This record gives sequence, C-alpha cells and structure tokens, in this order.
Amino acid sequence: MDEALKLLGVLLAVAGAGSVGYLLVGTVHVFLRTRERRAGLPPETEAEWGEVKGRLAELDQLQGRLAELEERVDFAERMLAQQRDAQRVGPGQ
Repeated sequence: MDEALKLLGVLLAVAGAGSVGYLLVGTVHVFLRTRERRAGLPPETEAEWGEVKGRLAELDQLQGRLAELEERVDFAERMLAQQRDAQRVGPGQ
C-alpha cells in the first residue's frame, strides 16, 4: 500500500509539473506573438527577444522530456502492478 501511495504521489507531481509547464509555454507563446505584432522594435529589444525565444525553445524541449518521464512512470506503475498481482496469485498458479 505504501508503494502505491508513493507512486500516486509521483504521478501527481509529474502531472502537476506537466500542467504548469504546458500553461507556462502557452502563455509565453501568446505573449511573444503579441509583442512581435508591434513594429519597429529597437535592436536591443530584438536581442532580448531572441534570448526569450531561445528560452522558450528550451521550455518546449523540457516539456518533451516531461512527457517521456510520464510514460516511464506509467510503465513502472504497470510493472509494479504486475509484480503485486503475481505475488498475490503465487508462483505457478
């Protein structure tokens, strides 16, 4: 039972982090599109926006890694469930 609660906690943490990351990336995308619509940005601002776009690309990569980790946690959960079921039934039954 303790393992199940720990696993549930990990799953909730991963799901929460994924949701926050997804909302953050979406918000930044909207903000960037709004800023790009304004014409005539000074060169300093262009450089700063280049940096922001780089960070946004990094956030997109992290979101992909988070999705991969979610898949791994799901796999681990299935493996633990199979192991528990096998222990309940017993070997050779």
